Amino acid sequence: MDAEQRQLLLFLCMNANNRKKKISDPLDDTGVAGIFSHLQQHPDTPQSRRVESLLDLLVLLGGVRLGKADKANALARLRAALDRYRFRVQVFPTKQGIQAVYLSARGASTDEQWEYAAVNELLDLLKHEGALARLRRCETCEGWLFALRRSDQKFCSDACRQYLHDNHPEKKTKRLARLRKNYAEDKVRAENAKRRVGYRTR
Repeated sequence: MDAEQRQLLLFLCMNANNRKKKISDPLDDTGVAGIFSHLQQHPDTPQSRRVESLLDLLVLLGGVRLGKADKANALARLRAALDRYRFRVQVFPTKQGIQAVYLSARGASTDEQWEYAAVNELLDLLKHEGALARLRRCETCEGWLFALRRSDQKFCSDACRQYLHDNHPEKKTKRLARLRKNYAEDKVRAENAKRRVGYRTR
């Protein structure tokens, strides 16, 4: 398999959800979830760091409370970050018809191919109103998440949500108080049961 075929395969894998894409298609998080998974598995590669910096800029731009000067600054930083990417367009026949695929303009390693596909997927979010506001970091593990179903989603998984719930200081204090109370009640019940059958405790 040559480099161009590998690029096409990677692009089609990351964009499998977009094969029947129309402008009015609903937003889907499949490609973005693939990016987040790769970032979690390979956080220290230069490609992952560049994609993370793009994500940070996109999140900043998606913020509703951003002033004009801050927004202009973030846009300038995003443009500067995107200057390094050179795409070329290839057209391929698929079962759904002809599809344009954006590939790296130069021969690229597998990591660079992933980076180009990830950047393409993230830029595709710009087509959807409000999509950037749904990109955020998990409140527990600081991993990336895309709040597709709920705009107020704060956690990347149920495990992270439960961890924060279990370790919240106020809830922890209430839980410990409830456990102490239950322990004291159980102790009194056990002593009462022993008295009824004739045992005495000191």
